[in-house]
Amino acid sequence: MERDQKGDNVTVKNLVGHAVALSTAAALVTAAPAAAATEQPEQDTQTTQSTQEKAGSADDGSGDGSTDGSGSSDSGDSGNDTSGDGSGSTDGNSDGGTSDDSGSTDGSTDGSTDGSTDGSGDGSTDGGATDGGSGSTDDSGSTDDSGSTDGNSDGGTDDGSTDDGSTGDGSGDGSGDGGDQVDEGPGAGKIDEYYQNLSEAEQQRLGEPVGEEQVVSDSVRYQQYDNARIYWSEGQGVHSVSGAVLEAYLNAGGHEALGVPATNVLTDDLGTPYGEFVNSERGTSAIYAPEGAQAHVLGEPVLKKWRAEGGGGGHLGYPTTDTAATPDGRGQYSEFANGGAIYWTNETQAHVLQGKILAKWRALGAGQGPVGYPTSDEKTAADGQGRYNEFAGTGGGAIYLAPEADEAFAVYGTIHYKWQKLGGVTGPVGYPTSDEKTAADGQGRYNEFAGTGGGAIYWNPDTGKANAVYGEIYDKWQELNGVTGPLGYPTSDEKTAADGQGRYNEFAGTGGGAIYWAKEGWWIAENGRTHAVYGAIYDKWTASGGVTGPLGYPITDELPGYEDFGYSGRYNAFSGQNGQFALIAWSKPTQAHSVQGKIAYKYASSKYGGPGGVLGYPTTDQRITPDGQGAYNHFNGAGGSSIYYSKAVGRAHGIFGGIRDRWQQLGWERSYLGYPTSGQYEVDGVYRVDFQGGQITYYPETGEIVDRPW
Repeated sequence: MERDQKGDNVTVKNLVGHAVALSTAAALVTAAPAAAATEQPEQDTQTTQSTQEKAGSADDGSGDGSTDGSGSSDSGDSGNDTSGDGSGSTDGNSDGGTSDDSGSTDGSTDGSTDGSTDGSGDGSTDGGATDGGSGSTDDSGSTDDSGSTDGNSDGGTDDGSTDDGSTGDGSGDGSGDGGDQVDEGPGAGKIDEYYQNLSEAEQQRLGEPVGEEQVVSDSVRYQQYDNARIYWSEGQGVHSVSGAVLEAYLNAGGHEALGVPATNVLTDDLGTPYGEFVNSERGTSAIYAPEGAQAHVLGEPVLKKWRAEGGGGGHLGYPTTDTAATPDGRGQYSEFANGGAIYWTNETQAHVLQGKILAKWRALGAGQGPVGYPTSDEKTAADGQGRYNEFAGTGGGAIYLAPEADEAFAVYGTIHYKWQKLGGVTGPVGYPTSDEKTAADGQGRYNEFAGTGGGAIYWNPDTGKANAVYGEIYDKWQELNGVTGPLGYPTSDEKTAADGQGRYNEFAGTGGGAIYWAKEGWWIAENGRTHAVYGAIYDKWTASGGVTGPLGYPITDELPGYEDFGYSGRYNAFSGQNGQFALIAWSKPTQAHSVQGKIAYKYASSKYGGPGGVLGYPTTDQRITPDGQGAYNHFNGAGGSSIYYSKAVGRAHGIFGGIRDRWQQLGWERSYLGYPTSGQYEVDGVYRVDFQGGQITYYPETGEIVDRPW
């Protein structure tokens, strides 16, 4: 038993070691007889504190074990020295009078009690938790153990021995009948010891114990207090939890969920209370309780990351949610006051998402969406202006926020790989202006970008590759209906043309094609810089040398031919070399053929109407005449037609119908007529073509065709 200096309070351990303060010694005095009456069999003479005081010197005269007053407590003593005679009783008189021991022996004992009986049991055994520990205390502080002897004496000589604890000698060893069991388990008494060693102010803050100490296991126990809970654990020792931290701890599942406290409630640099907890499976977690806000739990991986980011004083602020499992069960996350979150998975570890990037990520399905979980914190983009996070999903990706932008956009998979290869935000396509979308054909995928006047990167489902189209080439492609137009999907990124000046993209549609952009040229002011070539015309053009061949750059997109004469086909006009106009015309019967220079000008003139006009479509490419002095093309219109050019004549002329047939019969330009020097003209009702060496005339009335020299 522990007595304070004033003797007012006595602390007694209960079944689980819980300290209960009794307000006065009188409470203990009152409790002692009641306990004895409960435990002892009925006796002939009931001995109480009051009877001892009345018959203090009475002696039954039997036995030599009686002692005189010399063995009693001296009333002048402080009361701390308690002596006992052979029966274990002490004089309850404060004046040092003689003590009569007879009242303290078993009621069935005869007069032969041997004075050797050791009834001097120490009533101070471990807080008094013994059967005889309820002996009465007189005003001098002496202890009367007479009520604690077992009434089971058989009348024989009492030698003070006990039988397996069933007989009590008042020795206070805790083995007496009806006594509480001493808690000797791991950690017993540690919590109370901790509490007793606290300052009075801290004890008042934590409050008084409530109920009994709870033993969770051999390694964990706790005691509830008015305003706190104190835990002992084998691994962490003794720590208290109180206030908002305790409330959040219990709401989160207490020691069963978070483990045992590893610290008392502490404060961080901002004065915010927090406590740490340890769980063998979950590791270390912490609860932070900022003023004016709800307390929240941070699990270990999120906690470590948050602290690395500056904790409550960092850019994230304090948590606004407990750490929770992600919907797919793969990770954990917490949200924070300044609009950010930390997400963790075992594969990607813990990373910070915030603001518009976080909002976009969640809009895309978060970790279960196409970009997956973050693999980086938010970073500054390569241009030093924007922000981005990288992600693990779909082969890798990122969400970028351009400077001054209202929305962030995601790029991932093959498109992301292509974009990064092109230089990302510092490359020609710049920042994304859309998330990944489904292409117009419902098959492919693409992202739009801001750079070089706008552009996109498209993924082709047939090839599994992605290519970038941007600037004026992109505009032209969109004008031609993009992937659903004649060009289809891009099959290359933008490239430099063979002349080192222009730019182009290749495309998959209509048997292959391209859009070319010219840096300079005589046609640009009227026709623009960018034009598409595809299909058979593209094949013919590239076979002739493309931009470095005789045809040069395309100066129109592919166009339909004239339909007025019943011909159906397509053509592209080209810049030619040295400013010489050219074209390639295609029809199903004739296929694709090129027409160049002066012949092309003549063919496209208003007189002949170009592709689908009077002369129809070319049936040959432009050819050099056998004498090497001229050039020509044949056409399928007007019953067969041609345009010839010679250096000597200096101009190109068309010839067709019966006049062309007669010239062919004569041997073309190798005949005496040589090259034509005019086109067909009408004079006096007949049709005529002039040549270097003569003329051929057609007479409609007779159908006669006549050639004659000059």
